[in-house]
Amino acid sequence: MISSELHEAIRAVARVPQLLVGCDYDGTLAPLQDDPTQALPLPEAVAAIRAVAALAATTVVVVSGRSLRDLATLSRLPSEIHLVGSHAGVIQAALALERHDHRSR
Repeated sequence: MISSELHEAIRAVARVPQLLVGCDYDGTLAPLQDDPTQALPLPEAVAAIRAVAALAATTVVVVSGRSLRDLATLSRLPSEIHLVGSHAGVIQAALALERHDHRSR
């Protein structure tokens, strides 16, 4: 059973018109590895963020200190999940365009 405070927080989030959900890659979607090239995302984590990304008016972003190319290659996340690499220094083109379009309105 969840607490009443958590229940109310969930209800508040459910009422927002736009939702941005962000998470880190290493240690969150993928377990930390001694060899960083072996840090593959957990299937259940990918399924969870894909389900969130499918919600209306919801954008999912995965942020990493890795280069954008390395993050995309290793994670193999679908295009509906946006990638931000190099500690937010490099933003995937599609997300940057959405952000620009939103600011233009």
